[in-house]
Amino acid sequence: MADLETLINAITQIGFPIVMCLILMKYCTELNDKHKQETDKLVEAVNECTAMINKLLGRFEALDRYFLQVNAHGKENE
Repeated sequence: MADLETLINAITQIGFPIVMCLILMKYCTELNDKHKQETDKLVEAVNECTAMINKLLGRFEALDRYFLQVNAHGKENE
């Protein structure tokens, strides 16, 4: 109830448009903060996925080298 009285007093003293601009400014600031947190989490997840992909690529490259060596030795024996 006190918040409502404070809002009404602010509207009567400085006007409805100014109060609404202040409320919208606070809302936008909170929205930007939430978006920043979400973006930070997304960047962290992408970085983790990138690290995992690089690890998998390293393993595939090692397997390629292994099979190339096996094939090269197999052809030498023929």
